[in-house]
Amino acid sequence: DFIDQMHLFGRKDPMEETGLGERDSHSLEAAIDHLLDELYTELRAIREDVLIEFRQFYCGPAARRCCNILRAQDCPGDQFQNRMRTIDLRLISTQTAIHSDMMIWNSQEKPVVILRQLLNTLFSVPQISVRLADLPEESRLALAAYLKFTREYREILQRGRLHARHPEQCYPLVSCTLGDETLIAVYAENQFIEFPLCCRKLVLVNASCRDGILLRSGFPATTVRIFELSGRMLREETYPYGVLDIPVPSTSYAILEPVSSSGLS
Repeated sequence: DFIDQMHLFGRKDPMEETGLGERDSHSLEAAIDHLLDELYTELRAIREDVLIEFRQFYCGPAARRCCNILRAQDCPGDQFQNRMRTIDLRLISTQTAIHSDMMIWNSQEKPVVILRQLLNTLFSVPQISVRLADLPEESRLALAAYLKFTREYREILQRGRLHARHPEQCYPLVSCTLGDETLIAVYAENQFIEFPLCCRKLVLVNASCRDGILLRSGFPATTVRIFELSGRMLREETYPYGVLDIPVPSTSYAILEPVSSSGLS
């Protein structure tokens, strides 16, 4: 857990000072590197698909070759830091699986608050640290709905090309694109989104505290279907070209698809 906190700072070798011999390595960094290599080799000899998780603060290229999971550094109860840290790791860690810091909440918390915390780690693998048996039914249903959504969109969330705007604002808009599909999560109020003209399907997730998402569409007409995270559809309608105020409730999502010219009246 704490290999990033080991520092030698040029101290004399205590083994040499006491006459007990010499170090295997005079560089602490090289010794840690050698230790990780040996551990990785031995563990993979036991089980080739072993899971090895490292923490965020030692996630450079040298460490990544000895693990297949990187987890956000501890940020208990802080959904904004969890979002920033998982997005930071996604942006620099290529194909390594990114896990959130463990999430926990009061057993009497409102489902909408639980869902907002979960949605802040949408682009990572969530680590849930609550006793499921102790949760009220509505909390279990909220968690099940979130996990259902992430399974349905797993490919684009985990394998899509990630874009994140404005790190100085805790990444208020984050998107993933895979092929001609794009998924965008909105985390702050009053964000303005452009419907990419190369996109044939756009999934908009409202992870903010405000109902509604502002979007500009360049297509002559756009079909919009709005869903709860559980998948239950709330409404469907067709919007014309221009700036749209789509009534997506907080912690819900919308699927937007341009209407083909043959489908226009």
